[in-house]
Amino acid sequence: MAIYHALKVLKLSLLYPPQKRVFIGHRINEDIIRDKINQLKTRIQAKSRESRTTISEASPDLLTSDLAIHYPSVLSHFIQLIKGKPNSMQTAFEIPQVRRYLNYRLFLKDFYNAKKEKSQDFSYRFFARKAQISSPSHFKLVVDGKRNLTEKTLSKYIKALGFKDKNEGYFFELLVKYDQEESNSKKVEIFKSILGEKKKKGLSVLGKEQFNFLSKWHYVAIYVLVGIKGFNADPNWIASKLIKRISVANIEKAINDLIRIGLLEYDVHVGLRQTNGALDTSDEIHSLAAVPYHQNMIALASDYLENGDWRLREFNGATIPLNLKTLESLKEKMRSFRREINEMTDELDDASDVFQLNIQLFPLTEPKI
Repeated sequence: MAIYHALKVLKLSLLYPPQKRVFIGHRINEDIIRDKINQLKTRIQAKSRESRTTISEASPDLLTSDLAIHYPSVLSHFIQLIKGKPNSMQTAFEIPQVRRYLNYRLFLKDFYNAKKEKSQDFSYRFFARKAQISSPSHFKLVVDGKRNLTEKTLSKYIKALGFKDKNEGYFFELLVKYDQEESNSKKVEIFKSILGEKKKKGLSVLGKEQFNFLSKWHYVAIYVLVGIKGFNADPNWIASKLIKRISVANIEKAINDLIRIGLLEYDVHVGLRQTNGALDTSDEIHSLAAVPYHQNMIALASDYLENGDWRLREFNGATIPLNLKTLESLKEKMRSFRREINEMTDELDDASDVFQLNIQLFPLTEPKI
């Protein structure tokens, strides 16, 4: 049964969100897990026949030889399992923790799979009866995004999901509201509440720093400013360079956040510098931050149009006729132009200041899509 426990961990890991399938810092995707399950079963059975041993007596090396090549730090966990000492990994995958999610539909999908793995008697019909919902397909439609939860069905779901405490139910409610809210400003407020609940439980709230970088203009400005010639890491110097007043405390917070998300680092020789690493964040945070980012930059542009030095700005605009086919072509040209500008400025060795380039295109009439 010890080998069975090890294989069980691999199988149960499929129930976890892809971004959470991490064993001691090593990501393992679904295909690798499925292939490994089949390979291990075949090899263990073959070895058992050759040596006339039972599966439970098979060598730990058989189970771990391939994993050792790519995921050496996983070995200790599986050796423990082989020896009949299942550790916390076995149970960690059984019931998903709602606070580790940002998408409530994904949580419901993983919840269902975990329950099904635990008992084949669990079904959509079983959940519908427990939630006192007439349609047995309701759960599946919600998971597939074909149906939303209303205020009435939400309360039924919270009860049927059997959360351990009211706070977990409240967190699930926040996830539902976050997913179904259409107003971006309200969505941002719900997102902040979600991060606040995560923080209460000591979970990572790195998404907050990522969101700040993508949505607050001075985070981006400071990041770019670090890379220019003559940069000074003194927050007072940085404050003097920004066109809008930002407090020293907020500048220090921005620097610390940028270090936390891996975009800046301290070097013993040069001081604060860019890491040149990409920001690893979810599409949800990117899309959520896009609106406040552009709102902030448009507001800065409007202010500079009125009060800034005309020699340091360039404003152009055109009102043009378009059809939807030409619209896509024009949008691609705009993206290509922005990439060209990025490449040109990335090659500058003597940059002394930070500028913002805004490119907007939007309809003045109501197109039929």
